[in-house]
Amino acid sequence: MVEWRLVSDYYAGPAAPPDPTRNVQIPPLNIKPAGMHEGLKAALTAAVVIGLFVVFIVIGMKNDSPSSSSRGKPDARVGADRFALRVTNTGSEGWRELIVYINGTPPFTYKWEGTAPAVGKTVSIPLNEFATKDGERFDPLRRKLTEAWVGGDGYDYGQAKF
Repeated sequence: MVEWRLVSDYYAGPAAPPDPTRNVQIPPLNIKPAGMHEGLKAALTAAVVIGLFVVFIVIGMKNDSPSSSSRGKPDARVGADRFALRVTNTGSEGWRELIVYINGTPPFTYKWEGTAPAVGKTVSIPLNEFATKDGERFDPLRRKLTEAWVGGDGYDYGQAKF
């Protein structure tokens, strides 16, 4: 048996115009600016990261520098012989922590940290206990003591020359 179909079943004709009564949403166009803006964004991000890194370095150095406090210099007498440095608390009050740097500019030189002497007392520090951040110890047999910076516990550092 033969099946007959109308031509209109195969050809729908031109599309009907849109119905204005229907609410049709047109998606927004997603247009990105050309590549120069992406490069600028990357450069600004890198600049911000480097800037923050520099700020943290400066803050870290300031916190370890000898002038980062506001209590003034400690009242102390500093003396030395060939193998030891002596720090005497000549003030009317004690301080908890004693930090001493020798032979250079703090904090880039030999350092010792310990308990500060009580009022009127002296602490004797062997020179070979001073070390750099890299762990190099001061050798009093090879080097002469030239200066000491005494401070710590919120005090500024006072310099003694030998």
